[in-house]
Amino acid sequence: VDRLANSFAEIPGHVLKCRRCPMQTKDALMQLKALHPEQMSRLPRGSQKVFFRRMWRRLHDEDAEANAAAVAEESETEADPEVNEKEASPKKETPKKDSPDGKKDAEKSPEV
Repeated sequence: VDRLANSFAEIPGHVLKCRRCPMQTKDALMQLKALHPEQMSRLPRGSQKVFFRRMWRRLHDEDAEANAAAVAEESETEADPEVNEKEASPKKETPKKDSPDGKKDAEKSPEV
């Protein structure tokens, strides 16, 4: 989180230099940058750090919720008998390839 807060200040500079960024976006960013010092002066010390921690937590809590939903969906699928029947159908085995020394796996002697 602290690394994100430290490198976040570089993003506006990158956007302003970027050739692919529309001029309208750059102009809006310049206006916001002009307002920023005055806005920051009204906030208590440490507010930016709190902001980044909250943002980080939100992003990762949403990731955790999405992962939990995927796991729940997967477990529902496993409980569905129709899906299990399809998955239980016999699969064709792929023939084993020869090893680099030219012998098949069955011909090799076990290593001691």
